[in-house]
Formats: sequence, C-alpha cells, structure tokens
Amino acid sequence: MFGTIRKARGMMWLYMHKEEIVGKFFSRKLWATVAGAALLTLGQQLGLPETIYKDLVMLLMTYIAGQATVDAAAAFRKKD
Repeated sequence: MFGTIRKARGMMWLYMHKEEIVGKFFSRKLWATVAGAALLTLGQQLGLPETIYKDLVMLLMTYIAGQATVDAAAAFRKKD
C-alpha cells in the first residue's frame, strides 16, 4: 500500500517538474560533461595524444566549475 502511495507521489513530482527536468537536457554543463566523459573514454581510440585529450578534459572541467559558480551566485542574488 505504501509503495503505491510513494509511486504516485513520485509520478506527481515528475509531472509538476517536467519542464525543469526537460530543461536540464539543454544544459551546457550537461553536454560539456558528456563531451568530457567521451574524450576520456575514447581519446586513445580516436588517436589523440594523451596530453591533448587530458588538457581538453581539464578545460571542460574548468568551464563547468566556472559556470556552476556563476549559477550559484545568481541563485544567491535571487534569494536576497
């Protein structure tokens, strides 16, 4: 019985936040993360030198960290 209630609450939450969830798929941070993971896993198979693909991954990590900082600052300003 409680399992069905939890499922219903979960489905309700998903329905209420579907625009927010779909919006996450258009996030630049998400796609930068996907690109970084692809570079790490496929870098050698693509024939890239190790220093090149590791430097590209570090660049993507720096971008993600910077964007997260900007987003946090905007959320903090919005809160006040």
